[in-house]
This record gives sequence, structure tokens and C-alpha cells, in this order.
Amino acid sequence: MSFLRKDMFGNNAAERGRFEKKAADIIASGEPLRLQLGFGRHPLKDFLNLDFRYRILEDKESDEFYDTTFIFDWPNGIPIPDNTVDFVFHEDMYEHLDQKEQYYLLTEILRILIPGRYHRINCPNLEYIMRTMSDFKKGPAGIHDEWAAWHHKNVPTKISLEEQARIVGYRQVHFNGKNQTVSGVVFRERRPGGQYDQKEYNVFADLQK
Repeated sequence: MSFLRKDMFGNNAAERGRFEKKAADIIASGEPLRLQLGFGRHPLKDFLNLDFRYRILEDKESDEFYDTTFIFDWPNGIPIPDNTVDFVFHEDMYEHLDQKEQYYLLTEILRILIPGRYHRINCPNLEYIMRTMSDFKKGPAGIHDEWAAWHHKNVPTKISLEEQARIVGYRQVHFNGKNQTVSGVVFRERRPGGQYDQKEYNVFADLQK
């Protein structure tokens, strides 16, 4: 068995072009177009997997994923026509964006989604983290530094994420649990829980266009 390697991937322009052609072929075929953004080390079957830098470990993922895995600056815009994507998924990524970047992402995905389809977000829940890991009686010294601990920039709560989504124009937000998306798309989610309450520690949300 052969595996994905960093040297298989071209420069930014080449990767962007390769992705654009693959997406156009899927759209023309009438098959569902599904995207995983910031796939990290884990590309998904039946998705086009995008990241802006190569993170896959050696001898971990089959080179069969090469045709559906792309490394380019997708945060600067996803080269897909409006209203053509069936499903968008990302986890452990949203909290690494600042507030402006989050709004940019929400609007770009809203643009490319087919009306009625879903944008799936998995991320930590700041409300639960602050309540369970901080000791506010100690003042600022008692605040759990979620940001420095994990290089996070803007960690949402369920309330703040829903507000962002509605401001941008998503018509409904469904909160549920791990592997419980209302979209009907079946795939593996990896969002961690550890010793914490899985449903409270995390935000699992389906944003419907």
C-alpha cells in the first residue's frame, strides 16, 4: 500500500486549479459535493478535503485520497460557484479563527451552499469551559486560559454561534451531539471529550441555509 506524501502536492495555484476542476466535475455529474475544511490529518471518504498546509503523518493515509485532497489558501476564497455545495464540515478549526475570520467563513459557506443544505461545525463550548475550569472568586488569576492552552482565538458558546449564524443569514441552527448531524450525511466525527461531559464540553451544530 502506498501513502500520501507532501511532495505529491503542487504550489498554491496548481492546487487551487486542481480543486476547481475536481469540484466542477462533481457538479457536472450531479453527484453531491461535500467539503471538509481544515482536514488536518484526517481526510474523509466522499468529501473533497481542503487545508492550507500539509499535516498528514507519514504512512497514515492511502494515496487513494490524493484525488480528493487539496492544499491551498482556501480561507481566501473557495473557487466554487454559488449554490452548488451539498454539505460543509469542519471540526477543531472554528475556534482558531478570530471574529472577523469567522464571519468571513460563515458568509463564504453560505454563498456556496445549496439552499436548505447544511454547514456542520464542531468546536469547544466556551460557556462550559469557563464554568468548569475557572475559579472566578480569585479574580483574573482564576480564569482558565483556554486561548493560550490550545492556541485558540475566538471560542464560541452555543448562543454566540447561533447569533453569528442568524446575523449572516442562516435560517436555522440545530444543536445536537457527536455523529448526530441532521443533514443525513454519514461520516466519522473526532471532536474530543476526554473526562468532560461530551455534549456540554463541545458544540455540535448544523447551520441550515
